[in-house]
Amino acid sequence: MLQIRRSRQLIIFLFLLPIVLSFGDEESETVPSYFAVSGVPWTGQVWNNCGPANLAQVMNYWGWDGNQFDIESVIRPNQNDPHVGIAELAGFARSAGLDVHVLEYADMHDLKSAVSSGKPVLVPTWHVDGDGEQMGHYRTVYGYDDNVSVVFIRDTLEGPDVVMAYSDFKHLWAVFDCRILIVSSGTEPEPDPKWNGEFQVSGSVPLLTNLPNKEQATALELFAKGVEAYALGNPERAVAMIELSRSRYLPWRIWWYRPEALAAYISLGQFHTVLDITGKALRSYPYSEELFYWRARAFDGMGESGKALEALSESNELRAGWLDPGLLNPFSKSVEEGFPSIGLVFD
Repeated sequence: MLQIRRSRQLIIFLFLLPIVLSFGDEESETVPSYFAVSGVPWTGQVWNNCGPANLAQVMNYWGWDGNQFDIESVIRPNQNDPHVGIAELAGFARSAGLDVHVLEYADMHDLKSAVSSGKPVLVPTWHVDGDGEQMGHYRTVYGYDDNVSVVFIRDTLEGPDVVMAYSDFKHLWAVFDCRILIVSSGTEPEPDPKWNGEFQVSGSVPLLTNLPNKEQATALELFAKGVEAYALGNPERAVAMIELSRSRYLPWRIWWYRPEALAAYISLGQFHTVLDITGKALRSYPYSEELFYWRARAFDGMGESGKALEALSESNELRAGWLDPGLLNPFSKSVEEGFPSIGLVFD
C-alpha cells in the first residue's frame, strides 16, 4: 500500500491529517466482479447522527462493543452539531485500537479492492430526500455487483439493504472527493474468493435514488473542483470555481460539510466574502463550530481582533476544547494570546 503525502495546504484545511493510501493500479490488480461482505450489522441512526451510526456498525463488525451514542458523546457532544468530519471518525476508531486508513480521490476500483478484501467501507456522500432537502450523508458500502452495476449499502437512514446504481453512487460520492474510510482489526484472515456474500441482485435496480437537479448538480461539481484546486495549490482557480458554483444554486448546507473551502478566500484576502458566506449559513442554522472558526479567521485578517476572539469563543462554546493550538497558529499573536481556553505559552 502506498502512502501519499498531500500538500501542506491540504493538511491545513482538513484540520487533521488522515492516513492516505492507494490500493494499487487498476491495470495491474484485478478484483472479483461480485463480492459482498457477510454479517455487517445495521444501525438505525438518530437525527443527524449518520457519522457515529455508520462508524458504529463498521466497528461492531470488527467486534467493538459499543453504539452510536458512545461515539457521539466523544466526537459530537453537542447534538446540534450538523457534521463530524471523516478525520474525527477515523480518530475515534484508531483510539479504539483498530487499523484505520483514509483514501481521498478514490475510484470504484479502490472501493472494490477494499470490499473484496473483506472490509466494509464508510463513505461520505450527498443525499437528497423525498422532499428535495439536501445534505451530506455517510453510508457503509459492503458489496458490489458488476453484472448489474450496483453497490450494496447499509444505510443508517434508508435501511439495511439499500442497492444503488454505480452512476448514482459515483455522482453523490464525488461531492466529497470520493473519500473512503477503511476500518479493520488488522488481524483478519484473507477472504475466501469463492464466497458470494449474502445476496445477489438480478433484473432492475430496486431503489431509485433522488438526485440533485441539473443546476444543483453542476454547482456541486464546480464546488468540488474548487476544493481540489485549492488542495493543489491554486487558490485563484479555487475561488473562481467556488464563486461560479455559488451562482448555480449551490445547496447552502454544503458549508456545513466543506467549510475548509473558505481557506481559499482567506488566502486571497477576501475576508468579506467569508463573512457573507458564513453569516448566511449561520443565520439558517447557528450551530457549526467550524463556521465560527472561519469567521474568526476573516475578522483577524481584517485586523478586528475583538470580533475574532468573540467568534472563537462562540466556536469553543459549541464544542469545548476542539480548538487546539494548531488551529490557532494562523491567527495573529494578539488573538492567540487572547484566547484563554488554549493556555498557549509564548517565549
